[in-house]
Amino acid sequence: MLKKLLFAVLFILFVVELSAQSFGMAVTPEVLIPIGNKSEYFKSGYGGRLAALLGLESLSWLSPRFDFSYSYIPLDMTEKAELSLFQASAGIQAGMTFGERFSLYSYIMAGAYYGTLNGPDTADDMYISLQGGGGTSFQLFNDVSLSLGAEYTSFLGTFDALSISFGVTTRLSGDGGGSVPLKYVTPFSPQNRPQSGFIQIVSIKLDTVFPVLLKYYDSHPLGTAIITNTGKSVLENVEVRAKPANYIDSAKLSIRLDKLDPGQSKSVDLYVLFNEDILGVSEGAKVITDITVSYKVVNREGTDQETVTLEILDRNALRWDDDQKIAAFVTARDEEIQRFSRNVASMAQDLYIDAISKELQLGMVLYSGMIEQGLSYVIDPSSAYKDLSDNPMAIDFVQFPRQTLYVKAGDCDDLSTTFCTLLESVGIPTAFITIPGHIYMAFQLKMDKNEVRRNFSTIDDFIFRDDGSVWVPVETTALSQGFLKAWATGARQWKKYDAEGKAGFFSTAKAWESYKPVAFSVSSIELGTPSRSDVLARFQKELSSFVGQEIAPREQSLRDRMAGNPANPKLLNSLGVLYARYGKYKEAEEQFEKAIKKSGFVPSMINLGNLNYIAANYQRASMQYKRVLDVEQENANALLGLARSEFELENFGSSKAAYQQLQRVSPELAAKFSYLGPDSQIDDASRAANVEEMRNILVWEDEE
Repeated sequence: MLKKLLFAVLFILFVVELSAQSFGMAVTPEVLIPIGNKSEYFKSGYGGRLAALLGLESLSWLSPRFDFSYSYIPLDMTEKAELSLFQASAGIQAGMTFGERFSLYSYIMAGAYYGTLNGPDTADDMYISLQGGGGTSFQLFNDVSLSLGAEYTSFLGTFDALSISFGVTTRLSGDGGGSVPLKYVTPFSPQNRPQSGFIQIVSIKLDTVFPVLLKYYDSHPLGTAIITNTGKSVLENVEVRAKPANYIDSAKLSIRLDKLDPGQSKSVDLYVLFNEDILGVSEGAKVITDITVSYKVVNREGTDQETVTLEILDRNALRWDDDQKIAAFVTARDEEIQRFSRNVASMAQDLYIDAISKELQLGMVLYSGMIEQGLSYVIDPSSAYKDLSDNPMAIDFVQFPRQTLYVKAGDCDDLSTTFCTLLESVGIPTAFITIPGHIYMAFQLKMDKNEVRRNFSTIDDFIFRDDGSVWVPVETTALSQGFLKAWATGARQWKKYDAEGKAGFFSTAKAWESYKPVAFSVSSIELGTPSRSDVLARFQKELSSFVGQEIAPREQSLRDRMAGNPANPKLLNSLGVLYARYGKYKEAEEQFEKAIKKSGFVPSMINLGNLNYIAANYQRASMQYKRVLDVEQENANALLGLARSEFELENFGSSKAAYQQLQRVSPELAAKFSYLGPDSQIDDASRAANVEEMRNILVWEDEE
């Protein structure tokens, strides 16, 4: 029977131990003092017990407990007699800890005992036992604690006893805690506090730092190192940091490990978050850098570190192992760049032509601004892109746009970066084009291929990407030739090398995803603005040439058709609309007047009103639109023109009446000019913006 009980207890102990966090064993000698109504038959005895303690992760203050004990009790008789008790019991122990070492505990248990009597008479029997006790425990070393306790045991059917015990408990598995001794405790002596010596840092490799890529290093490793736990204890909360002596605000965490076992090694990537002070490095520098590993061991903090030298190149350095790195130099948010580009762009805002892409005209005026700023193409023999681009490990010198606009000269990469930056700063997307030994740029139009076909005389000089975007390639080294020739050169190079599979293309926005631009705010360079008259003269020359090449084939086609019928009002009107759309208002007026004089052609009357509206002669425009409405009361374009002219004259009642009639005749057209509606649901600020946006949009009547 006792064997079966012992087997059952051992089986339960095995199953519970599998789910336990920690496992400990206590060995406890004890003295037993009989008490109660049968105590006069027994003398004090002695014994010992072996106790198994299980630490549970979820309830650290409770521990299942299993005891096996032996007790020897002499009988109080004239003749020698003795009682031997073998006991097995199970129960639960509760503990309360105070710090790492000291704890109080109590427990209750139930089990069975087997007793044998030796003396004049002999006997044996087995029955139930109940017990409860408590005591105090003190952890002396790692894994070992001492305990002093007292217990009340009732050997039912025999006697009751009070036992006093002094024992040793040791941890056999797990980290300990609760009733099981801790795996690690803080040493008594302060001088033994772990400060260093647990981590070995080897194989430190740090890349050369390029200041312009300071944001890149935040999410990409600057180097690597191998750390090894050379101690005999598990290290917890292991944190690795790389800390240069300069150019950072605080050390960035490279990695955090929950633990590092004794003898375990780990290869770690090292990260550094530089601040913009690094952009002040103009001659290169070497900076002392600490690789620091902090950790926790036996509940104390420790730190180890190795010191190495970090090489930092000058702020203009770049390696061409990835062409997209040049995007980091496109500093569109540089305040000086924004001031320069917006000043130049605003110079021509009254000269822009509606029929021509706004992005194309901005490109023209900003390119003109670069020329009038005095920029020129100069090859630096010590860092020519042609030579260095074939060697991915070579170091090139690339200027920031602010520097290029200040020194007024640059290589192909400098000029391409500068033009991209000026365009990006006014909201026009750009891209870089690479061909063998050369880099230049392109900018995007807000059009698709079909719109380009409708609005341009030829599509040969555009780049059409698979995503449907349309780009204008510009050879920025052709400054002396002007924008249109730079465009033609860029297009010619693209067609040649793209056909050969040797042309590369990447958008600045896409490259920024990896190589974010810097602000370059450390520079004190202030840029002058080119002469307004010089910029406008060059822009008007370029724009006039472009208008001429766009109008010429269409104009010739219309004139060929008019050869046999020069008074045809439709053809006269179409020629006038062609001129008007491209800003040739004098020539347009002449054609409209001819069409009206010959036949009172209504579309030409509306278009003539439009010319008056453009000239801000709103009174004459209003009269012209009224003449049309006298003939065609529901002419939508005339109603729109009248509503707009009266609005500008601040005759809001007349404007409202014309607009309401337009809403009945052509709701779609009316909706496009909602700012004229008195019941518009937009706020005053948005309404003002809508007026400004729609004021220069005209609807030309052309029946061709």
